Amino acid sequence: MSPEDISERLFAKIANFLSYRARTKKEVLGRLARYLAKTKYSPEEKEEVIASIVLRLEEMDLLNDEAFVQTYIRQKSESKTPLSNKAMHWKLAGLGISSDLLAKYLSDKSGGDEVVRALKMADKKMKSLASLPLKERKAKLYRFLAGKGFSSEAIKAGLTRQV
Repeated sequence: MSPEDISERLFAKIANFLSYRARTKKEVLGRLARYLAKTKYSPEEKEEVIASIVLRLEEMDLLNDEAFVQTYIRQKSESKTPLSNKAMHWKLAGLGISSDLLAKYLSDKSGGDEVVRALKMADKKMKSLASLPLKERKAKLYRFLAGKGFSSEAIKAGLTRQV
């Protein structure tokens, strides 16, 4: 089989891989490397195949780390259990997102959003802490939000509104 045939087959596999959810470039490159490890092509041919597939995906806008970051942040901010900026930073960095994109979208300017997310988490947690004395409730809520990665400013805002 020629590298072009392999490229077409792998493109179909990667398109299927991307059909379930958006992926980062690192995830796609890892999957491509795994698929190509099973072939008998030289490293140069493998690199050529990977480059052609990644280029096609980027041209079709199926592989876009910036759009992935925006979608991820929006989804995690609107979920029932929102993530702090720090937690999103850890997860996105683990998915191979560059530090430039992380700095751009998870900067301190979005602190107001983090306060809203902290309040949402505090609301949810207060149901289980309602029977505790005030001092203990504050301490447990502070530890809970800090463990989720929220900043001290967001935690203090959550405590003043909730307790």
